[in-house]
Order: sequence, then C-alpha cells, then structure tokens
Amino acid sequence: MVFELDPGYFGSDAAISDNLGSLDLHAPHCEEPGGPGHIVILDKRGSGHPAEWHHR
Repeated sequence: MVFELDPGYFGSDAAISDNLGSLDLHAPHCEEPGGPGHIVILDKRGSGHPAEWHHR
C-alpha cells in the first residue's frame, strides 16, 4: 500500500519534513493495544538507499 499527499489539499511542492522514524502511530487518539499487524515506512527522500522504519 502506498500513500501520497492529497494534491487537492497540498500544493505540488509540499513535502513531509519531519523525521518519519519519530512518528507515534498510536497516540494520542488510539487507546487500543497494538494489533498483530505491522507497517513499514520507507523514506525515499535521499539519494541513496531509503531509510526504513517498522511499526506495530
């Protein structure tokens, strides 16, 4: 699954500038414990091998 920034909301020059490894995908709005699945976030902004983070 791939997510892209919505061009109807963001301009064509918009980008995520935060460190994607620091994302808290469960808080503060999720009170349920993490499920059995996981996601992988690939940051392809650099010119080398993409940075990769695994979240449960």
